[in-house]
Amino acid sequence: MGKKDRKEKKGKSKGKNHFDFNQKKKGRGKGKTKQDKNWDKYFNEFQKYLEPKGIYMRDVDGDGNCLFRSIADHVDGDESVHRQYRDMAVEYITKHKDYFAMFLPEDENIDEYLKDMSDNGTWGGHFELVALSALLNVKFCLYLKDNDPVIVKSGEKDLKGVKYVHLAYHVDEHYSSVRKLGDTDQAPAERIPVDFDDSDSDEDSTDGSDRDMSSVTKEMNDMHLSKKEKKKYQKENDKKKAHHQEEEEDSKGKGKHQKNKKEEKSHKKKK
Repeated sequence: MGKKDRKEKKGKSKGKNHFDFNQKKKGRGKGKTKQDKNWDKYFNEFQKYLEPKGIYMRDVDGDGNCLFRSIADHVDGDESVHRQYRDMAVEYITKHKDYFAMFLPEDENIDEYLKDMSDNGTWGGHFELVALSALLNVKFCLYLKDNDPVIVKSGEKDLKGVKYVHLAYHVDEHYSSVRKLGDTDQAPAERIPVDFDDSDSDEDSTDGSDRDMSSVTKEMNDMHLSKKEKKKYQKENDKKKAHHQEEEEDSKGKGKHQKNKKEEKSHKKKK
């Protein structure tokens, strides 16, 4: 999944399976979203799914900047200021690129990724959500059609008591801002009480899913991997885990050995 794979994916998709949540995609796209002929029907169904929760999707332009537009709408009430959020995310990932690079497939380069992500119209994703979570001191609640919400947050700092930014994630890589029913002003979104368990939050809660960088990044990266790539990626992760375990065991063994030596010396001195 290199630079070529992240270039434009324009044109119509291949029908209703376009919205299958389990569909695997390769590469990061660029350019227009919402191109499927079934988009309107799908969006209306998603809207009806959210209404009983007291929320609705306020959609944004599908020009490839929809993640940042949705965040700008929710935080500022103005999707047109989306560029600042792209720039903030890219700057943060650049400063922590060694960390983020660990979650890229082996054949994807972090510098290449950042160069593409700097371009207007390149689709944002989980890396950018994690970066903006840290910078804005928020958690992102992603609503998925017919699925439980997913919480995306930075794992690098304590996020207790922070607010949520609510977004809808569509499997064709489009995002929408989510607001309370009746919240139609061109202003920052009204607070939406969460209806799932999130022990780090001071907002109302009763049931759901809260995941950190390592777990959700891998999960969302997997959506873009072929079966062969996924198997290879998993194998590499297993090797890394095994190596870390060996290092820990070796370190514990050395520590125990040194302790025994000290005890022997102490015993000899007493004699």
